[in-house]
Amino acid sequence: MFRKILFWLHLVTGLAVGLVVGVMSFTGAALAFERDLVAWTESDARLVTPPAGNPARLTLDQLVGRVRAMHPEGAIASITVSAGPADAVAIALPRNVTLYANPYTGELREPPVTRLRTFLRTMIAWHVRLNAKPGPDNLGATIASACTVAAVFLGLSGLVLWWPRAATSRVLRPSLWFVRGATGRARDWNWHNVVGFWTLPCFLIMTVSGVVLSYRWANNLVFRIAGETPPSQTAPARPVTPAVAARPAPILGLDAVFAVVQQQTTTAWDQISFRFAPALPLSPNAGGDRSASSTYTVTIRDKNPWPVFVKTTLTLDSRTGEVRRRETPADMSPGTRARSWLRLLHTGEAFRWPGQIVAGVACLGACLLVWTGFALAWRRFFSRNSSAAATPAEGNAP
Repeated sequence: MFRKILFWLHLVTGLAVGLVVGVMSFTGAALAFERDLVAWTESDARLVTPPAGNPARLTLDQLVGRVRAMHPEGAIASITVSAGPADAVAIALPRNVTLYANPYTGELREPPVTRLRTFLRTMIAWHVRLNAKPGPDNLGATIASACTVAAVFLGLSGLVLWWPRAATSRVLRPSLWFVRGATGRARDWNWHNVVGFWTLPCFLIMTVSGVVLSYRWANNLVFRIAGETPPSQTAPARPVTPAVAARPAPILGLDAVFAVVQQQTTTAWDQISFRFAPALPLSPNAGGDRSASSTYTVTIRDKNPWPVFVKTTLTLDSRTGEVRRRETPADMSPGTRARSWLRLLHTGEAFRWPGQIVAGVACLGACLLVWTGFALAWRRFFSRNSSAAATPAEGNAP
């Protein structure tokens, strides 16, 4: 009786959310190598040819001056310096605009908007919010999040329904591997069970992590399970600096800060990123002392880190260069570490390209599950007189 009730819940839930789950699975497969594909399409802007010999690099302040000449009224959100001699310096402006500066010549390049890049952006829109217009209380995002919760139920209930009543080779084989020559309902049942079994671990990881990424209560639950207080979602109030008669000391140049950061690194670094909040104004009339912010936030990523999300974050005084705070991978709390794992497990990036391949294949498998699930439902309700033969083990299906 329990299996029968669970079967109908599984069937009805699958019919209700199957289309959305299929869309999210397809877009998830398309986005498995999103970062790598974007980097490949932008390689002409991101990579430079170093001059022969031992060329001198322009300073960060000189590169910022080049950006100021191009966007005098703009601002800089972040600057990322890579250790590779052929890597350009990435300068991010507000509204998702990134310029790549040649560190030897100062030439600025903005990556072209390619068809692949547009396609990936469309896939993200469908994956996150079903291509609904961005905004608060987004209906598409609400539906996608709810269907992610339903997908977790489909995975767990599918495992219970898959579990054979008798663990014999005759019963297990069509549930574990494809049956050659099967057609009709027998083929759909065989594919649904086999693909569901082999992709279930990845499917559950991606759906559970998707729930954590979609809902604040799920995100907070991760920290509570780790025995921690969930982090606040609101930004801390900015302290008000009392007015003083003396003019505040000017901020340090980026090159002086960069030198301090390099002194703080104890291992070979791959990238050093400066983040400015509020954005660093480019206009000389915007206030050269940047009195609105007294710190720089700098992130240092080592070469080939493990886990891949570990990094060192420094908070420096923008006027003296003093390190006010240093956060290393060892300082990460269990809750923060678990949350970081879930974020990268969702895309497969936690295990670099092998994990991304597995995640992409699992997403394609989920698409097949949706297809065979709809096919089985159609045959159940509209093809009762189908002459397709059932596999010997199909009697185990509810």
